[in-house]
Amino acid sequence: MTVKADGRSKPRPGIEEQRRIIVAAATRLFAEQQASSVSVAELCREASVSRPTFYRCFDDKEALLSWVYDLAVHRYVEQIDFAEIPRDVPTEQWIRERVERIVEQVFSEPDLARFVFVEYGDPGSPVRDLVNQRFRETALELTSRLRAATGRTPSVRYVESVFASIQWILFETLRVGLTPARVEEAKQAVWEASMSMLHVAR
Repeated sequence: MTVKADGRSKPRPGIEEQRRIIVAAATRLFAEQQASSVSVAELCREASVSRPTFYRCFDDKEALLSWVYDLAVHRYVEQIDFAEIPRDVPTEQWIRERVERIVEQVFSEPDLARFVFVEYGDPGSPVRDLVNQRFRETALELTSRLRAATGRTPSVRYVESVFASIQWILFETLRVGLTPARVEEAKQAVWEASMSMLHVAR
């Protein structure tokens, strides 16, 4: 005779899987409101886990935040990347290819991007400093590469302002909802913002 297993016989997810579930739930919540306003109880409800399970995975909410920052912010800033400008490819073509890749990567994980944008608006969040630092590093790198490739370049501050405008374009597209038409519109707007760096190059 075969005995049907009940729900209690199902193996409990391992700590890595439970951590993944909690991080995914936290990212959804943090994408809607600043992380500082979300309680552990809300996180547990969203993730459908108990408080003991939460504390088995993370020492406290700050430890979870650190984990999410590492996942979301570092992945986000890594996407703001401009590889070496090849000598056999026109600069405009190279910029368009980089723009398309950046936009597609940001939109491929919308909750992570929304989390970054929400946290960026909080002056007390470390996200603002992390993103601004990446903007500065990339602006310095890009101006150096543009100078080597074209012999001219806009100011570093101007490039940083272009990155800020691109971030706003991406955020607004996420806010109103991703559709194929809006994604293409965002790519075009980001392309135009990026090309302005060449137009004002000195």
